[in-house]
Amino acid sequence: MPTPGLLALNLLFGAFGLAYFVYGKKNGAIVPLICGVCLMIFPYFLSGLIPLLLVGVILILLPRFIQVQTVAFASKHSHFQIIGLARILACQ
Repeated sequence: MPTPGLLALNLLFGAFGLAYFVYGKKNGAIVPLICGVCLMIFPYFLSGLIPLLLVGVILILLPRFIQVQTVAFASKHSHFQIIGLARILACQ
């Protein structure tokens, strides 16, 4: 049975994970996106206080030191541009 302290840490890391995930998705930043997913999932696999704190703090600080802007998520406008381009190519 988890203690109230562990439950509070799970909730805290999950909140950070959700914030990082939303930030990474909106800005196309892969590192916060991955760290956000990991922050939401990893408390299910660790049960001790020290490992939970260590992994959580590392995952929270990781996007601060690694900054990569490589992911471009499709928006509804790019989808319409692709359809328009396909129609133009089909007519020729």
